Amino acid sequence: MIFVGDRGMVTTDNVKTLREAKQGYVVGLNRRRREQVYRYIESAQGPWQDCPLGQAAPEAANPDRTRVQEVPSDEPGVRIFVAHSEERLR
Repeated sequence: MIFVGDRGMVTTDNVKTLREAKQGYVVGLNRRRREQVYRYIESAQGPWQDCPLGQAAPEAANPDRTRVQEVPSDEPGVRIFVAHSEERLR
């Protein structure tokens, strides 16, 4: 089982609990007030991978794309992915 949490659920205590339980997790980080997140975004210099389009996307003439790439983590055993969403950018 893998815990998936949005930015509102990411607290130091929650992440600590998941790590202590050896629980896999995926969380979104809010870039506001987090210098480390800005560094991850700036390090996204490699090739981007396109994410699959949503179900309504084929109906759109020019569907928005979401792309992702893995960037180096500051912490062993932690994987960091930076996502770029045309819809959110707009």
